Amino acid sequence: MAPEPEQVGSPKCGCHDCYIDYPPETHGERPPNSACVGPWRARYRTGGKHRSKTLPSRAEATAFLATTRRGRNAS
Repeated sequence: MAPEPEQVGSPKCGCHDCYIDYPPETHGERPPNSACVGPWRARYRTGGKHRSKTLPSRAEATAFLATTRRGRNAS
């Protein structure tokens, strides 16, 4: 099964999970959001090493993983 991108929390985000991870007392007040606005992490392996790359959107992270899979399957 291929890995999927995962969303990374952000101290600038106002969603419930980010409020817990980054409390307003230490990271400042911000307006509440229903959806997280943090970046996306794409995890992959090259040469047996685990690597990751952070991208601004899920579409970009998914496209990046697709290119790494194509490169791996071509060899």
